Amino acid sequence: MKIRKVRIKNFRKISDVSAEFTDDLTVIVGPNGMGKTSIFEAIRLCKSVLMPRTPDEVQQVLVSLGVASPNILFGEFQYDFSSLAGDVTIPLEVLIDLEISNDELTRLRAAVPRVAESIVAASQGQSNPQSRFAMIQYLSSEEGRTHLSRAQDGVVSRLAAIEQSRRLELHLVVTVDTIRGQNQIDQALAASLEAQILPARALFTYFPADRAMPPGEVNVQLHSGDMKAHVDSHFANAATKYPRLKQVIVNQLITNGKAALEKEFDLIFDNLLPGKKFLGIQQKAIGSISVRIQDIESKGEFDIDSLSSGEKGLILTYLLLRTSLATGGVALIDEPELHLNPAVCKKLVGFLTEHVCIPLSAQVVLCTHSPEILTRAFEDAGLALFELVSPRALNPLLVGDRNVMFDALRRLGVPPADSLVYRGFVFVEGEDDVRLFEKGFSNTLQGMKLVQKQGRIEVEKQIQILKAAEAAGKVDKIHLFIFDNDRKPVSHESTKFIRVVQLQRYCIENYLLDDRSLFEFITKSASTPPANRAELTSAIQECSLNQLKVEIAARLYGELQDLSCGMRRSKVRGKSFDQIAATLVEQLQNVKSKLVGLDLVGWNCEFQEQCLQIETKEKASWERDHLVLASGKAILEDLQKRYEINSSLSNLKLNVIEAMEKSRTKSWKEINSVLEKALRSQ
Repeated sequence: MKIRKVRIKNFRKISDVSAEFTDDLTVIVGPNGMGKTSIFEAIRLCKSVLMPRTPDEVQQVLVSLGVASPNILFGEFQYDFSSLAGDVTIPLEVLIDLEISNDELTRLRAAVPRVAESIVAASQGQSNPQSRFAMIQYLSSEEGRTHLSRAQDGVVSRLAAIEQSRRLELHLVVTVDTIRGQNQIDQALAASLEAQILPARALFTYFPADRAMPPGEVNVQLHSGDMKAHVDSHFANAATKYPRLKQVIVNQLITNGKAALEKEFDLIFDNLLPGKKFLGIQQKAIGSISVRIQDIESKGEFDIDSLSSGEKGLILTYLLLRTSLATGGVALIDEPELHLNPAVCKKLVGFLTEHVCIPLSAQVVLCTHSPEILTRAFEDAGLALFELVSPRALNPLLVGDRNVMFDALRRLGVPPADSLVYRGFVFVEGEDDVRLFEKGFSNTLQGMKLVQKQGRIEVEKQIQILKAAEAAGKVDKIHLFIFDNDRKPVSHESTKFIRVVQLQRYCIENYLLDDRSLFEFITKSASTPPANRAELTSAIQECSLNQLKVEIAARLYGELQDLSCGMRRSKVRGKSFDQIAATLVEQLQNVKSKLVGLDLVGWNCEFQEQCLQIETKEKASWERDHLVLASGKAILEDLQKRYEINSSLSNLKLNVIEAMEKSRTKSWKEINSVLEKALRSQ
């Protein structure tokens, strides 16, 4: 059985999405909070309501979704529709097309009498698996036999159509007042296939994201009473599969023997966690069960509890997949990368394909944020990759369609995988800028990836490429470029997805010259702190006026054209050595001719006079606007030396921005307002 089509309407954050899963391994990616897990929960709800495996599966799923309470099983309000639906005024719908194999079709033909009985029992309000015995008297009556005959005719007729399409349809509709399926026969047929699976295996299994195996002693039961708990752990109460790992290991050891269990462990260790070996199970002196693992290199032995959370998560997921998923089954895995290092994540796609999908003829659908998994998915033509772009769009990702955008982002320092994981990107000037924005504006930038820009010329070129890709419909996320002022205006216009802003002040550090937050930090960390905030304010202004002198001198000296002796590569590119030498000689001769007869004393006096004239003209505006015009980065460096601050500049900046965020200072609000406006939907 394979899920081949899904459509979800009005389920929590999902407004209306649909997708066709044509491959046996499907990867779904999208920013946090977009609703990827809701896709799994919608599938889980539909399956549990329309083809439950146990009498209380529906109740267990509704309780786990926070929709129902185990303590209220009576009265009118037995489920909270508002916990399921995004809009309580319209129905919630989940449509799943299931493709069945030839073997499953054969099994359904043989199961027609049992399927017909289940339909008759359901019509009489008997949905409990024990209803087969409860229905004996009714089916012995003439009315019951007539009812059963009609049901069998309906099942046979439907199977004739299914032989052509090989599809079963589960269509769930939920409103404030009702929960209904739209195709009773298909529901009964699908339930029949799962009913034929032995309890140790499952046709559907779900691995929630919060994997945790409790350390220490667990109760291990070996009798039939544990089977109900095991069946529930597949899907109805999926989170319980993790605490049951030791129970599963013991059951596998008894059922299949140590050699078979050791083979499964070796498969996981050899492919994902090399260097370890499964030794077996033993009872500790205190009576508890220990699953023994050996480190091959050191020969040391330890309990499975001693593995890292990531290592235990791997064993939890893949041992349970291999030992509990039925042939032809469907596995839903949420965030398989949790607690794993990148090197292991790169191996997961290949492992799932080779050791789960192929040998079990199984289908695996997983949601992920892992760049390593996505990078591997890009390279594998044998799987399907979907991007949840919005609550209304679950789009197949055709990498070729976005190559232009990916190439542009790669030049900006963004891997293609990251462009799918995040809600959008914010490009800033420097490494410290990334940390400052992350530290001070995490709420405003939630879901956005901060990236350090690489040179203004290259960045501006990539902005134009991204705008062209946007015009072609290849860009659907916000890319915000934040430029420092640097007294160099930026001319780019913003578009729907390519946003360009320039700070009003020289650089981000200018906003950190907040006399209160900065004074508090310097007072705590400086060897010779300022006496009061007024002294600090005066020092900041003094530092800025010193910058004015340097600025004026650099401006005047820069007006002496063509006096550089440096070699410009652009002027000698493609030339031979003799041609390069000739070019450099000409350049030196030009400098020499302009310096001959230069009156150094006169030039010195004239240069000073011109500097003083410009300073007189600009000093007033510089004093008034020094927090905007001067380089805040240079001012902080000067303050660090003046007050002997016992902290790195990076640490100083992070502490100040954190204090500004907590106090919601005027400067913090100014930047936050720029970010909110730039990220606002158009």
